[in-house]
Amino acid sequence: MTQLPPAYAPTRRAARPAPGQPIPVSIVPGHSDPKAQASVPHRQSVRPSAPVNPRLNPPPRVQPQVQQIPPVFTPAPVPAPAPQAPPSFAPAAITPAPTLAPKIAAAPAPAYLPASNEPEFTYRDDEQFEFEAEPRPRRKRHPFRIIALSLVALLIAVLAWPISVLRQANAEIQHVSALSGRHNTPGTTFLLAGTDARNPDDEFGVDDGITGGSRTDSILLLHQPRSGPTALISLPRDTFVQIPGVGPQKLNAAYAFGGPELLVQTVEDLTGLTIDHYVEISMGGLGSIVNVLGGVQLCLGYDVNDENSGLVWQQGCWIADGFTAIAFARMRYSDPLGDIGRADRQRQLINAIVTAATNPAMLRQVNWVRNAIIPTGLAALTFDDTSNIITLLRLGLAFRAATGPDGVKGTPPISDLDYRPGNIGSTVLLDPDLAPQFWQDLKNGDLAVPAHE
Repeated sequence: MTQLPPAYAPTRRAARPAPGQPIPVSIVPGHSDPKAQASVPHRQSVRPSAPVNPRLNPPPRVQPQVQQIPPVFTPAPVPAPAPQAPPSFAPAAITPAPTLAPKIAAAPAPAYLPASNEPEFTYRDDEQFEFEAEPRPRRKRHPFRIIALSLVALLIAVLAWPISVLRQANAEIQHVSALSGRHNTPGTTFLLAGTDARNPDDEFGVDDGITGGSRTDSILLLHQPRSGPTALISLPRDTFVQIPGVGPQKLNAAYAFGGPELLVQTVEDLTGLTIDHYVEISMGGLGSIVNVLGGVQLCLGYDVNDENSGLVWQQGCWIADGFTAIAFARMRYSDPLGDIGRADRQRQLINAIVTAATNPAMLRQVNWVRNAIIPTGLAALTFDDTSNIITLLRLGLAFRAATGPDGVKGTPPISDLDYRPGNIGSTVLLDPDLAPQFWQDLKNGDLAVPAHE
């Protein structure tokens, strides 16, 4: 019996090799090179179905075409219309989409159609490809941007505290009707009236047997011109004036007759300046502020033991508590300058309070400022209807400018400290020749030196 070569068509399908096992390579027609034969990925030995006499029925010479099938395709058992093997091709490249999962199995390729005269084989791809998404590049952190954001956060934190404090203070301000509505004069003018309750039941009250109730023992005119030095002028409370609707009287009597409104009108008639803001200061409230501040330093150049005010003082500078500070501002009968000396000591006390309250070391104590200084200070102050917390800040700045080295402080020109016109007792008479020019220079910012300080 003659055995045919293995390249002719088999009558049955060869068994499928197990995945991953090598397939033995036999002699393939058209390939005499053993290396070329070894490169054939798969072959199957077959046997003829029946003996054939090559002399009577010689077989046609068919040149088999070897098709290399990639391991990733799965051929389907579909007969091809033509006995021509398809060309060899590689699987299409798969580009992973950016939204796919990190591990994705390769999709199966289209079915391979083998030739009718070739054994049919079924291939399976057991290998899965893993795709890793390309990591997104990290954004660089610029150090200047980090510094800028830190500074902005710090600025917000720094501004948040004063804004909250100002809102609290603005809600606690006390108001009173005081302004006359007269046409404005150049600059900004504050009228500060220190009211003193002479009540022995009051913590800081004194019953001196002379005055009772509430009086304006201290009257200060603070003027900030458009140009020139800021001036703080003390008006003696016994200054002889003409009170509208009342007649000749002492200046502090205007408050007793008509309250803040009549006092403002009287000062405007005396000075020719329009009062822009009125501030009423309780002398007893100043004593409370001094105690909250822990005392203030005051100076006096002589010894005092005054029964009317209760001041006992040894020559020099001392830290005074609230009661001693108020007695220091009230005392006048033991002062050689009388009412003029008392006006100087009142300015000294207010300046000492402002300096201590605006000390940066004090302001850094947030809770202390919010819970002690602001409530106590605002309880001692009363403003006109048009004033607010911004007015208080402007007042503090103007007061510091006036009491500083470039400010002007003093009293107007005086001709007689014991002027007695009759029926009103002893008064202070301003110089009728110098006072008008003094007020004009004050309005224009032309005062160069303190007057009679």
